[in-house]
Amino acid sequence: MDYLYKITVEIDNEKVLSLQQHDLDAVYKTVREAFAGCNFKEVPTDNKRLAFVIGDGNDSFSEVGIAANALHDSWLGKYLKKMEWYDMSDDSTEDMLREIQEFDNEYGK
Repeated sequence: MDYLYKITVEIDNEKVLSLQQHDLDAVYKTVREAFAGCNFKEVPTDNKRLAFVIGDGNDSFSEVGIAANALHDSWLGKYLKKMEWYDMSDDSTEDMLREIQEFDNEYGK
């Protein structure tokens, strides 16, 4: 693979549509912009999730945290259904929403 980290994001489309507070296209656009702003590239997927990858750079690890926390703590955090982090260096996968919640529970927001 030609990347170090991959993040997949699944939006709860039903929640976005049922709450009628935000436009579904705006939610997806905001997610894409958050990752693009942190040097991620969007890659095609064969399912409902968005996927973004980043190479092995000096700030790659930090960029993962910046993008994930910015989305989680923003107005669209309530629409995040799933966010997973794949680390190709050790072939691991983390549930980022659970990790952020556990951190917030232990240390506060």
